[in-house]
Amino acid sequence: GKTLRDSQQTYLDEDLARLSPGLVDWDDNPERAPLDLEALFGERDLWLEVGFGGGEHMVHQAARNPDIGFIGCFVTE
Repeated sequence: GKTLRDSQQTYLDEDLARLSPGLVDWDDNPERAPLDLEALFGERDLWLEVGFGGGEHMVHQAARNPDIGFIGCFVTE
């Protein structure tokens, strides 16, 4: 994939832990225990964005759809 711009890497470094839904990494959650999505998002519909790149599209969609819960996933290796 494309390399992240410095600003994108900074956003990930500074914000990802705070925005993470929980233990989703294989090392942190080897049993694959499910997330409590209702605790995270309430009754909102959820949209999943796979391979969200720098996150611009997901941020745009979240701003346009504030009543929707968003989960973005990416591979770091």
